[in-house]
Amino acid sequence: MKNLKKVFYPVTGIMLCFIIAVMFRVDIYGKSEEYEYARVMGQTDSIILNKYLGSEKKVIIPETVDGYKVIGLSGTFAATDVEEVYIPSTMKNIGRLAFYRTKNLKNVVIPEGVEYIAEEAFAESGLKSIAIPKSLKTIYRRAFADSELTEIILPEHLETLDDQVFLNCTNLKSVVIPGSISTWEKGVFAGCTSLEKVVISEGITEIGYEAFSRCLYLSDVQLPESLQHIGASAFKDCYSLKEIAIPDNVTNVQTVFPQDTKLYVNSESSLYKELKNSGTDVEPKKDISTVKIQFSGDGYVYSGKKIQPLKMAGLTEGVDYTVTYKNNVNVGKATVTVKGIGKYKGQVNGLTFKIVPAKVSGIKQSGCTKTQIIIEWNACGGNVDGYEIEKSESNKQSWSLLGKVASSSIKINGLKSGEMYKYRVRAYKVVDGEKLYGYYSDSVVGKTAPDKVRNFRYSQSSSTKIQLKWNSQSGNSGYQIYKYSRNSGKYILLKTITGSSQYSWTNMYLKANTEYKYKIRSYVIINGKNYYGEFSDELKISTAPIRPKYRLVSNKKGQITVTWDKVDGATGYVLFYKEGKNGTWKALTNNKFTGNSFTKKNLKSGVKYYFYLRAVNNYNGTLIKSATYFKEKTVQ
Repeated sequence: MKNLKKVFYPVTGIMLCFIIAVMFRVDIYGKSEEYEYARVMGQTDSIILNKYLGSEKKVIIPETVDGYKVIGLSGTFAATDVEEVYIPSTMKNIGRLAFYRTKNLKNVVIPEGVEYIAEEAFAESGLKSIAIPKSLKTIYRRAFADSELTEIILPEHLETLDDQVFLNCTNLKSVVIPGSISTWEKGVFAGCTSLEKVVISEGITEIGYEAFSRCLYLSDVQLPESLQHIGASAFKDCYSLKEIAIPDNVTNVQTVFPQDTKLYVNSESSLYKELKNSGTDVEPKKDISTVKIQFSGDGYVYSGKKIQPLKMAGLTEGVDYTVTYKNNVNVGKATVTVKGIGKYKGQVNGLTFKIVPAKVSGIKQSGCTKTQIIIEWNACGGNVDGYEIEKSESNKQSWSLLGKVASSSIKINGLKSGEMYKYRVRAYKVVDGEKLYGYYSDSVVGKTAPDKVRNFRYSQSSSTKIQLKWNSQSGNSGYQIYKYSRNSGKYILLKTITGSSQYSWTNMYLKANTEYKYKIRSYVIINGKNYYGEFSDELKISTAPIRPKYRLVSNKKGQITVTWDKVDGATGYVLFYKEGKNGTWKALTNNKFTGNSFTKKNLKSGVKYYFYLRAVNNYNGTLIKSATYFKEKTVQ
């Protein structure tokens, strides 16, 4: 291994020197407090940092030094004690020997924009992990050789891995090689003795000479179907590699794998016959069609995302097979093709599964009249053909089809006012003559607007209040009472009553002997919005006259005279009396009596008599009675 580290490859070395000379010709050297640098010839504003002069363990490289833009490193931190380095966004490359033998190095942050890492840039350093930017295209010879790397993620667009890039990285355990690699030189991962798993991505056509030689613990290798050539000794001395599947396009496997590695090869290929005849431990690939294919779950619902439910018992996708889906997003019939890879060969076509519409969501009542309900919902994705609406009476469990619509709302007519109904909706799409249904939405209770309030009336009236009554309605949310305003000449909302169980209300603090006019309507609240029934017929009513003041006079034996002050609005006065506390009340006048006194004669001497007087108003044929109070007097 020590001899391999000292090998010099003249051609590669000459090419690298040429690249550096072309890209970084210098004409002026300089020195700041922390760096020695060289100015790039032809770029008057750019420099390369050649040596770090500071003593800090954590270094943040500035974008400019002495007014020059920093675009590269070259041996800058070699054999220093730095532990952490942050590279500026102006940097274009990590130059040759930039961190060579930097034993205490733990972390380097490389920005986007860096395009290559040069020869031995991190060789023999203490670096354990590093994030490489997507902009990186090339990693040159021995860039990470003999370092302490335990993990590395190679960017998707990396193009070139030069000789021995990761040579003797004995702590590295796994790696994924991106499919963008077009140039793969000698011994890239040679001597990585702890490496256990390698995934070589689809797109790679060749593996370089001695690429994984002496990776003693390498046991899991996935080769892509695009692979055509494996370099000699690529897996030499990989003694833990007990089996590997050879892609169908590979024809050379001699001197590639350890002698006791079992190879899985397509039995129909010439390579299989060649290996069989040579006594190599070779196993034919199994036909993928012999493996049980199943779909996870019973049904698949449109979600706007790809649905990929296929599974193969005991196999791993990407290792043993690949799956190609078509039309697996929208509602309809998806088709699936399964192709064997790795230890499997062949292809299974014609597999299908159905994607049904999503469950309808957001269903609600958005409007109503007393004979119509409007129901709307969120439109389903997946290019559905329409919706089916079902109806149920609110107190029943059975459903019946109400209709079909193409849009996401429906107006339902011919209903009864103040009634409740239940509705639910599901989407459908017709595919090859078959109607695919989604799940029903949650049910929603719809209400029609209330009917006109019936029998709006008054039950009592005094000089300061009127009690209003009406026939109650079930299923509404309440009532609104309006009173006519003489000032504005229109009806104004007087009272809102919440709930349908109350069916009377008293208007207080009114003027005596005054006409008032009222209307009432009921309402229902749907999704925070009020919907109203018709107004009732107008109710006109007057308050009663005020209570009349009266006096009892007994200035003659056997009689009592009652006198009173007339009150406004009275069309008559009704006087009552009774003999003794337990006597029976009797009327002395009727509601047409308009006088202001009355004498009751033939009374018994020494007996106490009781009287009360009420003013009445004959309002449009309705007798409105005032309040009263009692008086008593003993006859002489």
